[in-house]
Amino acid sequence: MTLPFQLSKKQLLLFVLLVSSLFPLLPWFEILDLKFRDIQFSVIRDLQPHRLQHDVVLIGIDEQSIAMIPEPMAMWHAPIGEFLKAMRVAQPSVIGLDIIFPDRSFDSFLPGNDRKLLTGLLAIRGHIPLVIGQTVLADGRVRPIYPPFVALAGGDKALALLRVDLDADRIARHYPDPAMQQSTLAGKMAQQLGFSPPHGTINFAIGDRVRYLSLATVLNWYRTGDTAALQHALQGHPVLLGSVLPFVDRYMIPVDLADSEPGAYLPGVLLHLQALRTSMAAAEIQNMLWLSIVLAAAFAWLLINVGSSYTRLMLCLALFALLFTGSTWMLDELLWLPSVSVVLAALFTCLILFLLEYIEHQRERQRLQNSFGHYVSPGIMEEILDGKLQPELGGKHMRVCVLFADIRNFTQRSESLQPEQVIEFLNLYFEEVTQAIHGHGGTVDKFIGDGIMAFFGAPKASDDICQHAFDAAKEMLIRLQGLNERLAIKGYEAIDIGIGLHVGEAIIGHVGSRVRHEYTAIGDVVNVASRIEGLSKHLAYPLLCSEEMLSYGGLNHAGLKALGVQAIKGHTAVEVFGWREEMK
Repeated sequence: MTLPFQLSKKQLLLFVLLVSSLFPLLPWFEILDLKFRDIQFSVIRDLQPHRLQHDVVLIGIDEQSIAMIPEPMAMWHAPIGEFLKAMRVAQPSVIGLDIIFPDRSFDSFLPGNDRKLLTGLLAIRGHIPLVIGQTVLADGRVRPIYPPFVALAGGDKALALLRVDLDADRIARHYPDPAMQQSTLAGKMAQQLGFSPPHGTINFAIGDRVRYLSLATVLNWYRTGDTAALQHALQGHPVLLGSVLPFVDRYMIPVDLADSEPGAYLPGVLLHLQALRTSMAAAEIQNMLWLSIVLAAAFAWLLINVGSSYTRLMLCLALFALLFTGSTWMLDELLWLPSVSVVLAALFTCLILFLLEYIEHQRERQRLQNSFGHYVSPGIMEEILDGKLQPELGGKHMRVCVLFADIRNFTQRSESLQPEQVIEFLNLYFEEVTQAIHGHGGTVDKFIGDGIMAFFGAPKASDDICQHAFDAAKEMLIRLQGLNERLAIKGYEAIDIGIGLHVGEAIIGHVGSRVRHEYTAIGDVVNVASRIEGLSKHLAYPLLCSEEMLSYGGLNHAGLKALGVQAIKGHTAVEVFGWREEMK
């Protein structure tokens, strides 16, 4: 491909690479990549879910739990203490509390209430690891917890932040950065289990849809002494206690994660659960941003070296299908390729190439127009520019209407003129008649001294060639009147012309040699039209046309005078019709 502006492929590649490498870093493109990754996570979950042997169990504070416990949640010392005692029986591997723990004593309202929670903490102390979540207030401070509760829970090592990071589109996909990882709820629970704390991308392909156990159900099992049910459901599993109530602590989550309710606006505790799953499965996602940049450059180079726009389009479709399939497989292998950025980079490359080719095409059209527009008729020039007129010698059969016109007594007139005057005179004349011919879709074949030959119906075929030719001939005569007025001002005598029209089959194409040829019409129709023009000298009609123009040419008879059958040199006689201005 030839690039305009003296822009080399290397320079274009460097430009595309520079711009494309910025795509994954721009907020809008990053969001598109993340949204596509959300779809890929859903596809992987549906086609090949990754289940954990001892999956995290969510115990949900739901409407059933609220109905069972009459006190406000801020005063749930007794039920939380009872829950912890139930956990001592159930023997989970670790407990995480995504609830607001009391920041002060409530014994003044309910004497002995603190003791119920303290006994629960004491029941699991030294037996089951406990992590208590702390919320971060609007001003950035961490909400405190009543010190005696912290002390019995295990001190500061049992405290963790309930923090979730949101992306630019307000969807939660990431867990806090490594600087915060040891103080997050899922991070400390993972450490208690011997796993690395989660951070970065949460892997939403891990585990089944979450089906929670109601806190009310767990408390009922404990109160009725159903140890078997508790241990069957919870023993050896990490346990998270958190709210699943509507409109409480909810986030936009990229996949349909909950079994109990469809949609993406889900309880925040599910994010901690999925982050913990990511650590337990050692399934943290590695960002392959560098590979995206390399692929964007490789695709750009490949597209630059492809010849046609159609081939580039087909290549792009194949590359995109391969890229989407491959990037989904890579995500399943814990490698995230920001593929939307690569696609946009390829589309950007195609757009740049299309614009450059369009500009180059327009410049070439203009160059050809400027160079050859004065040598050929507009119809031929348009066919050349559109690539429809091939330069090979030869032609094809077409029905055309041929026009011949000649100035009367030009030889005698030119004897009294200087050569410069003859050229000026002819240029004024040809300017007028050429505009009339072109204005009706005709093609000027050649100028023959003071004569002109044109044809209608080529290179573009038309159904009304005879009418177009007849109208062009009449306009030539009308323009001649105005030309004669200007010639009189310059001191020239008025001129008369004769016009002959005939329609028939001809060979239209390039005639001549390989080094010099012209686009012309060859055939009997040309000879007859020339002979008919010659008849105008003694029939006293400036415009003559053959009977074929009327019989199958579709020409309107109005204004035409039948002049009978006329003999013409070297051909059988033809019937002709005449037209002049006063006959209108």
